[in-house]
Amino acid sequence: MAEFPSLKVSLVLVATFALSGCSAVTDYVSMDRAKSWYEKKCETFEDYMAAAQEVSNKGNYTRAMQYYKDGRALAVVLYGESDGRVATSSSSLAHLEENAGNFTDAESDYKKALEIDKKILGWDKPETVELRRDLARVLRVLYKEDEAKQVLAGLKDVPAPVVHSRSSHSRRK
Repeated sequence: MAEFPSLKVSLVLVATFALSGCSAVTDYVSMDRAKSWYEKKCETFEDYMAAAQEVSNKGNYTRAMQYYKDGRALAVVLYGESDGRVATSSSSLAHLEENAGNFTDAESDYKKALEIDKKILGWDKPETVELRRDLARVLRVLYKEDEAKQVLAGLKDVPAPVVHSRSSHSRRK
């Protein structure tokens, strides 16, 4: 797959048709749209998760978030709202949103993943405990200490509250 420079300019494609006296046709296409022609087409939940991981590893977090959202939407349609795949994609999406500084979105997605995992795995399984810690970390950034304490209630080795200022969390560019 060819790499494109990350320029925010339009790519001009010009096609001339000589069929039946057709005149020249010019189509202006954005660089993002042109890149999408070369992206992997996803058909299954696993395809979406793999594509999200691949573009995330390349630093395209915005595109990875979209793959996670699309994969989650497919999982909801195929398997229902309470399926573990919905939790998996929600958790992965929440991690990226948190890293991007989208704490409110991360909170929502961590809660969705935690709700599902709690039903499937239980409240004290390692995967659920990790989600509880992730959610509590985001809640603290959002100044929701009481809610963070509730999420962490009953855990051993509960991390101490960290004093955050919203300006200390920068967005990834």
